[in-house]
Amino acid sequence: DGSMHTKHLGSCINNVDIRYNFPLGSNYVDIVCGSRAESDYGMNIYKVDPVTRTLTNVAARNVSFVSGTTLTTAYGFCMYRSRITGKYYAFVNDAISNVEQYELYDNGSNRVDAVRVRNFALSTKCEGMVADDELGYLYIGQEDVALWRYGAEPGDGTNRTLVDTVSTERLVADLEGLTIYYATNNQGYLLASCQGDSLPTNPYFSTYAMYERSGSNRYVRSFKIL
Repeated sequence: DGSMHTKHLGSCINNVDIRYNFPLGSNYVDIVCGSRAESDYGMNIYKVDPVTRTLTNVAARNVSFVSGTTLTTAYGFCMYRSRITGKYYAFVNDAISNVEQYELYDNGSNRVDAVRVRNFALSTKCEGMVADDELGYLYIGQEDVALWRYGAEPGDGTNRTLVDTVSTERLVADLEGLTIYYATNNQGYLLASCQGDSLPTNPYFSTYAMYERSGSNRYVRSFKIL
């Protein structure tokens, strides 16, 4: 019946993101997508029922990331809505360095399908990703190297800007989760979590680094949740 049951939750979803007002049939719905970290390494796609706060499976098919693509697994994941075209996208990377971008679309039967529109690779392992819908950026955490900013549009290629370098200060390996805090007038912050397992005595172990969203992503400060 398309509803979300235990068998769907049992797919080991390791990263989840949400976007609002996705055009599906004659309605606009909020969709939740997540990458599966086992077996076929695919993507789960749900719509949100705003009344019951439950999820309904709306995937048009079993979207597998590793069938006929450059990916070997499904690791980091995030979503993006373009302010230029209004289209919705999903980004996924694997445990090596490959990154792929998929366009999400209504297949004409009230189901969401996906098609690959872009792929590129970093030089070493990455996971954390987040997209800034308003400014059109994709941020990727290369775990033991750097935090990078790419363009989030399918035609933006591989050009990138260095936000910060992973070191023993403020951005400590492993660089993990990324998120965006939106404020008005393109203000707000990019937040990066520093796992720092290899340096447990370092003061930046298990901290969060804050960067400005606008301009050159100036570093603001680091903080820890106690």
